[in-house]
This record gives sequence, C-alpha cells and structure tokens, in this order.
Amino acid sequence: MEFMDGGSLDRYKKLPVSVLVPTAVSIICGLHYLWTHKVMHRDIKPSNILVNTHGDVKISDFGVSKELERSVACSFVGTSVYMAPERVHGGPYRICSDIWSFGLTICELVIGKFPLTLSPYKIVSDTVEAVFDNNFDITDSFDVEHLPVDFVDVLRNCVIVDETKRWKHEDLLHCSFVRLNIPADLRPVAHPYIVNFLSAALLDGELCLCMEFMDGGSLDRYKKLPVSVLVPTAVSIICGLHYLWTHKVMHRG
Repeated sequence: MEFMDGGSLDRYKKLPVSVLVPTAVSIICGLHYLWTHKVMHRDIKPSNILVNTHGDVKISDFGVSKELERSVACSFVGTSVYMAPERVHGGPYRICSDIWSFGLTICELVIGKFPLTLSPYKIVSDTVEAVFDNNFDITDSFDVEHLPVDFVDVLRNCVIVDETKRWKHEDLLHCSFVRLNIPADLRPVAHPYIVNFLSAALLDGELCLCMEFMDGGSLDRYKKLPVSVLVPTAVSIICGLHYLWTHKVMHRG
C-alpha cells in the first residue's frame, strides 16, 4: 500500500478551518470515486483517513468495503459508534450510510472529540427514537460561528437520523461547499464546444454561477450564415452534443 507519513486523522484531533475545509473536500472526492465505482466503504472514521506531509488526504482500510449490489448491502459490519442509525437496527446499508459516517467524522475533526455523547453500547441497544428526537441537529452540540455557512450546511444534512431526508451522493457532490472548494484539477475539464462553468459564489444566500464569456453573442443575431461558416458551426454543435450525450446529459433547450 501507499505510505502516508502523516498517519491517520485521529492523531490530530481538532483541525483549524484552513485545514478542515480541504480535508473534507478530499474525503468527499475519495468517496465519490468509490461510489461511482459501485463500492461502499462502510467504515468511515478518522482513523481510516490518512494524510502525508505533502498535504494529501486519502481514505484507507477497505476491510469492510463492499461492492454495491442493487445499491444495498445487508451484512452487519462497520464500527458501531460511527454507524448510521438504519444500520444499527439491522437495516440495509446504502451510500447514505457512508454519508452519515462521513458527517460524524468531520464533526469530530471540528471539535476534537466524538460529537455524540452516547456510548457504543447505548447506540446499539436503544431505539433510534429514544436516542434522537425529531429536532436533532448535530451542530447544536458545538460552536459553528467560526465555520463557513455552506460547510455547516454539509454537516447538518449529512448527520440526519432519517435516511430519507439525509443528503444523497448527488446532493453532497453538487452542494455549494464542494463547488466552491474543490481542487482545480478535480473540476470538470473545459470542453471546446460547450460554454464552461468557471466558478460559483454565494451572494445574499443565493448560489450564483460564473460562466465562460462569449463576446459574439448567440447565433440568433446572425440569421443566415454563409456555407464557409455554416459547416464548421454545425460540426462544433454536433461535437458539443456528442460530449453531452456520452455523459448521459440531454440539453432539452
């Protein structure tokens, strides 16, 4: 295996925001890679996240990982204290169960200790209804004033007892926190025949997208085109549509 000379995250306890943000994004990117390859980790926790002196953050310990089988796995594995409520009570394991464990892991790195006051024995023996009330909010247990708003939003939506309300893979990947902080080399590659997404920002609580500027405007202003322009224009549109279709996207407009 690759040697990570910084050890695991559980040795560092509380992380400053400047380290916490890229660490969380790196874990999300690693989980995204696993999930898109139909693998659930099933034991996300600080001791299974390794770092090195170059600043790389990588997910490790795949001893209980399992390839997705119709998006569900029923074997009872994982470290119970980080285990999602649906798994504690014998329910099937889905990607949203990894998301719960990810949320608890990041909360632990925020405050320097496990964010729930329950022992593993209590988690396993009690019902979910007895452990958490309907208004449970993981961020009520620690100060979030120093954290970015979109980062707090991630924590709140990942650590939700009801798995149907918890963020899914797509929600986590496309949230504003990831959009704003994902490393440049992991952003979508620019395509020569599609207007490209450049960046995003939160303005007055609204997510604003910054797109590539095309100074010639749209084709409807030019009306009839000469053949010398028409042919390469048609080819460019075909190439752009081909790129969309091969990525399972229909333009629809």
